[in-house]
Amino acid sequence: MEENSVVKEFELLKEAFNEENLELQLEFVSRLVPLAKHLGPELTRTDLLPFLQDHMDHHDEILLNVSEQLEQFLPLVGGYQHAQCLLDILVKLCDVDETLVREKAVAAMSQIAKQMDADSMQKVFVPVVESLSNQEWFTGKCSATGLFEVVYPHVSEEKKSDLRNIYRILIQDDSPIVRRSAAIHLLKLIQLMEPEHLKDQFVPVFDNLAQDSMDTVKVLAVEVAVALCKRLTENDIEELIFKSIEGWAIDQSWKLRQKLAISIPAVQEVIPFAKTRGKILAMYQKLLKDEEPEVRKLAVRSLGEYCQTLKKTYQSPPQQEDNFEPVFLQSLLPHIKSLSTEHNEEVRAVLSSTLISLISVLSEECFKQHILPLVVEMLETDISPQIQANILQNLNSLPATMDLSKPFHSLKGVLRSLIVNSSTHWRTRRCLLVAFMHIAKVTNKEYFVENLKVYYAALLGDQVFAIRRTAPVILPLLVKYYGMNWTVEHIIPYFNMFRKDRNYLYRYVPLFGIMELISPSVDTQEKQYLKGSLLSSVNKKVSKIMAKISMMVDKIKAKLEENACKDILSLKDSIIFDFKEDNLRLYAEDTLDILEQNHNCDIFNTTEKDVEEDNVYVEGLLKLVYTQCIGIVLTLFEDPIVNIQIRSIFILTKIKEIVDKLVRELERDSVKACLDSLSKEELDAISKEVEEEMIVKKEDSSSESVDDGLNVQDRRKSAKETRQIIKVSEKETVQTKIPDIIVDAVHCAEKLDDLAIAEEKSDSTKQTEIKE
Repeated sequence: MEENSVVKEFELLKEAFNEENLELQLEFVSRLVPLAKHLGPELTRTDLLPFLQDHMDHHDEILLNVSEQLEQFLPLVGGYQHAQCLLDILVKLCDVDETLVREKAVAAMSQIAKQMDADSMQKVFVPVVESLSNQEWFTGKCSATGLFEVVYPHVSEEKKSDLRNIYRILIQDDSPIVRRSAAIHLLKLIQLMEPEHLKDQFVPVFDNLAQDSMDTVKVLAVEVAVALCKRLTENDIEELIFKSIEGWAIDQSWKLRQKLAISIPAVQEVIPFAKTRGKILAMYQKLLKDEEPEVRKLAVRSLGEYCQTLKKTYQSPPQQEDNFEPVFLQSLLPHIKSLSTEHNEEVRAVLSSTLISLISVLSEECFKQHILPLVVEMLETDISPQIQANILQNLNSLPATMDLSKPFHSLKGVLRSLIVNSSTHWRTRRCLLVAFMHIAKVTNKEYFVENLKVYYAALLGDQVFAIRRTAPVILPLLVKYYGMNWTVEHIIPYFNMFRKDRNYLYRYVPLFGIMELISPSVDTQEKQYLKGSLLSSVNKKVSKIMAKISMMVDKIKAKLEENACKDILSLKDSIIFDFKEDNLRLYAEDTLDILEQNHNCDIFNTTEKDVEEDNVYVEGLLKLVYTQCIGIVLTLFEDPIVNIQIRSIFILTKIKEIVDKLVRELERDSVKACLDSLSKEELDAISKEVEEEMIVKKEDSSSESVDDGLNVQDRRKSAKETRQIIKVSEKETVQTKIPDIIVDAVHCAEKLDDLAIAEEKSDSTKQTEIKE
């Protein structure tokens, strides 16, 4: 920047500050650092900073931005030797009423202090801290409390003594705002201070905090107590701190009791001594049955963490044996049972989110005997959909060895109740997707068919788009657990049903499902289709799988070369696939994160077990694409709705991309070696097998062949139960509009009846043929 330009820029800055144009002022303030660089240290000190100091009566947003810029100014004024000019303006900013401006100014001063040597710190910075501490107005004192932790370690012992005395005065100031600020910053100062000074000078200060007349100050005494206990000896804690902590459990201030409830694990951790363990447990028991629901709620939220810290105290030396479980059963379990049926729904909701986490501190046998029955009871009897959803969503915390089919014998009824009664709580229904995968992980495929499949289908066709959009996400995980053949038999028929739905929004569901199967959203790994045992193992079974994959790829390539597919693929360059408003995370929210964290989401990875069980994902996917998916896409491309046509083009394009990538992966030397190891006779046999597997069945348009895993009686029973639920719901919604979920339930019941009648007719026909 030329000299004239610099002068002009400075003049424009002055004009902007003299005019009441906030946007223009903010623009010039954002350019203060470049301007100072070009002005040089001397002009910055003599012209720019004095000008800014004279204009401290501007909008708070301007002052906030000035504070942020000044944090970078120390090298621009010539180093810490010239820090005084910066400190002068920052002291003014430390004195404004707006808290954010003061905090930013304190942060800037802290950065400047860190770059000073000890001598400059004591000569230049300490007087600034003392000056702020001695101001009459609360703003300067509040700002000063945040600077002691920066200064204290770098000054002489004599000056440290002065600073401690000043801080003790601030923490006992007449203004509650100053006392609160001092208490907050005392937490860091305690870590820096010598133990002897803590005991002599700051324990009395702690006593004052613990008895403060203002709740906002008093609650901070809990954190200060924890910080002090980390630095003091066992005897000092017992003599000087513990009595105050013990009294907080019955203090008149519910906010203090609430703070203690959430901090009780930290209290137990810093006071792990056998002498006080029982007293802390007694305090926690009082908090669990506190008369204030907000206290009980936070006490319950601390249950898992408190149990973990309590268990550690029994396992740490010099303990002879671990008595945690007997203590838990005697002292905590009765309170947990009482809370599971208490009147406050919010407390029960927190308990429902916490109960299952106790598996991490209890033995499996103890958990199954005492906690699991409570979980089942809350799930089956609590009328709150949120509580039921919380339990289902946390089932993943249970070990994979724990069979849930017996304790959750009435799970089917719970799921039906949740879906029907959650018309206004659609996120509760979406939670079921996570629950389905948790249950699938610890049960077999037959259990899923009998208890979960029909409800998963209901979520695929939910009236809320976000659920319909999210429901297909778990399909790749179901394939990993149960196999592609199971998925084709039990889930894909629903796609054929949805693609004919009269409402075009439901015709999207098969496209969402196909997209998730070919490009899983839960798979965070690099998209490579031949991986794992397919590359690392060389044996006849792997070679056969590789040959099948190669032949399947060739068949799909040929299919995509047919006119019907070719014409669709030719449109891909002329169509803009803009699905920004269809961002899956927008609809799934944290569902995707939970699934990724709790399940092995490397979908295309092939293990030795997958090879042995013929459950290779990519092989099953190619078979599904050829026999089902391409046909569904071709049908939906003929849809009258343009958006469905566009998404069909997008899906077919994705299939083409996957096939092309597989062609490249099949060119690897390791894959060629597998194929070369097979004889011509073996290849001919594999080719014949592929031909048999890749037969595209013609759809019977006269009836839907959706096998929901239920026999005729089960279907009629399910339809009857659904109608009974509907009748109850209709009575409860007198003079109100019946929720859409009820209408969906009626539709579902009708379909179940239709399926039952169709099966009866089919059975009757078969019997007649047998007789003939």
